[in-house]
Amino acid sequence: QPTPPSSSAAARGSLEHSRYVLLKELFVLMTTAHHSVGGGTRELIAGPLPAALRRIVARPFTYGGSLFSCAATVLVDVAHSEPTSMSLLADAGIPSAFLKSVALGLPPSGDAIRCVPNLIAAICLSSAGLNCVKKSAAIVPYLARLGTPFYSRAMQAGETPMRIGQGMDELMRHVPALRTEGNSGLSLFLNHAAKFTSSAVQSCDTSAGATQEGSGTQDAAAVEKARLAIAYGASRLCGFGGASAEHQSVVVNTGGLVDLLALRHAPAMACVNAGGAGSSSNKSSISSATCLTAIVNALRSLGTRYASAVLRQLFEVVRTDSAKVMQISEALGQYWLEEEDHLRSANDTSNSTSPNDSRAQTRAELSAALSLLAVDTVILTGLTRGSGFSIGTWDTASVGQIGMTIACVERHARWHLARAFSGVRVGTANEEFDLAGAVVSVSAPIALVPVEDDIAVREAKVVSSLLGVGTDEQKLLLEDARKTKVPAPETHRVSIGGLVAALAKFVLTVEQLYVTLSKSMTSAVRRGRDSVASNIRALAETMGRLFALHFAAAQTLWDCRIRSCGNGQIVAAWEFLRGVCTSFRMTVLDEGRQTIEILVLDAFFRAGGGRLLETAFHPNSVITVASSPSSVSSVTSDGPGAEEMESSTFVEVLLKYYSRHDDAMSDAGATQEPRRDGREGVPSVEKLREMQTYWSRNNATTMTRRMENTVRIAAVYFLGSVCYLAKD
Repeated sequence: QPTPPSSSAAARGSLEHSRYVLLKELFVLMTTAHHSVGGGTRELIAGPLPAALRRIVARPFTYGGSLFSCAATVLVDVAHSEPTSMSLLADAGIPSAFLKSVALGLPPSGDAIRCVPNLIAAICLSSAGLNCVKKSAAIVPYLARLGTPFYSRAMQAGETPMRIGQGMDELMRHVPALRTEGNSGLSLFLNHAAKFTSSAVQSCDTSAGATQEGSGTQDAAAVEKARLAIAYGASRLCGFGGASAEHQSVVVNTGGLVDLLALRHAPAMACVNAGGAGSSSNKSSISSATCLTAIVNALRSLGTRYASAVLRQLFEVVRTDSAKVMQISEALGQYWLEEEDHLRSANDTSNSTSPNDSRAQTRAELSAALSLLAVDTVILTGLTRGSGFSIGTWDTASVGQIGMTIACVERHARWHLARAFSGVRVGTANEEFDLAGAVVSVSAPIALVPVEDDIAVREAKVVSSLLGVGTDEQKLLLEDARKTKVPAPETHRVSIGGLVAALAKFVLTVEQLYVTLSKSMTSAVRRGRDSVASNIRALAETMGRLFALHFAAAQTLWDCRIRSCGNGQIVAAWEFLRGVCTSFRMTVLDEGRQTIEILVLDAFFRAGGGRLLETAFHPNSVITVASSPSSVSSVTSDGPGAEEMESSTFVEVLLKYYSRHDDAMSDAGATQEPRRDGREGVPSVEKLREMQTYWSRNNATTMTRRMENTVRIAAVYFLGSVCYLAKD
């Protein structure tokens, strides 16, 4: 692909700025006068104007896309105000010059490519013009080029895709002789767009500057922006551009639906490149969220006539992408994440011979596959919210299969995240469907920070009073107190990307799908639609079983500890159960309306969910924790208490004092009457060592206590809400 010119160069061409401005203003003046005065059209085109217009439309790259559009607008106005004057324009060679320019290619300007359908329709007002259009065969190459990177910037300008689609739809409706050519062009355009967005092309820039140092990152960013722009333009053109039955029939029956779904690779690749740190794309370019929304809306527009066909093809895509995720994961065995490698035992030889670079490549492939499946899930969620894709349009046999397929991958994702990290959180931006802009963070090890100054001063005075030291020693004790480190009052979090971010984002999209499906079931039941009763029951059974399987999967994590924080003392099962319990509650309970999805809950208990809940949450422990005021306060408190910080500071200051004074240390540890240890209230060195060990261990277990108590109290709240809402 040649390097596209800048927007200003494409609009202005190679003219000097003064000539361009003069011609632009003359076109504005002529159009205004023609619309205001009216009449005189034949006199206008009887002069030198046709020759000037022919010169402009025959040289679009010289005069630029803006003047090309102005000339086309004048020709359309002339054709509609005086249809008989088209013969004079034909004699001047304007239609043939225009069609030749369209066939060879136009500047990448939104103005230039937007005006083509309207002018072709105006040329077809006469039989001679129609024959000229058919002979030129310009429509197919014109549409096919729009799906290439060269026109990606032009296609995202304003409502360009929709106006082109609407113009082509109107052209084929009023000129039946061009329907075959127009349909072929639209199919080829969508096919070209799908191939580019789903390809692994590295760069669309073949200029000499592309080989310079540092151009790789810029090229990658340019390719990503081109993918998103092309996918966005194709979705808008084929989705909303032509809403007629014939247009939609072409999209569905000629393989266009497959190509339309293939556009999902663009936001999926953008999500992979963004990792977990959020998207940094330029505001002037198409974001992944905007592109994904356009794809969803394009599929929704087909729902009035072809909802079943769209869902059937989407379900096939979900099955294929899910199978690819599980196939890639087989090469990693039970250790998907790099942070899980420490769990291998000496006797575990699975993938032990795989080199690290091979496993890294496999993890990158798995991350890309998960991002694509997350986009599939978002599309399914978005379609379910539309009126044309209600649960009644779903195939009953596919409901259970698709639900369990997605849930299987989700369960694996939660399981591996729980073994490696604690407190995984996905922060999404304001835009819906913004996977690339989401920031994934995890809980970091408890950080030690200097103690608060007032506590340091107070404890230094206490130690000074106990030891009876002088002023100089008091200053040293105060310095030691201020250097004392205690656990930070707030839990630290770190952003993370790669496969971890892909797993977390996929889990988030599945949670949103569950909530959407649950609300759809509630709405269908409230309306009393008996025609969808079988689909509702099948979906409720599937969701109940999959949550039961989620709770059962926690049993394999009780002996696993998370090493990334809490000094390896956090039980992975608690982290796993916290996420599953939260998702289950969001799915089953609607706290705003105080309602419960009883069908899902009933299916869950019939699948053995009650027994699994009892096993997982240990009711006796739950009751003990929930009834203990101290445990509730420890959950609400994020950091160490004042008593912990004071005691830790007291111990550290005394130990540093003893380390500076060898005689005092030996006296404090001696069995005979010491010089300072005999002073009342001063602990011995052995006692100080014991206290230091105690506080160190206490700091390490702080996060574990908070997590277990939080999960148990959440379980009590969850089960209590279920019992309260289900009592009627």
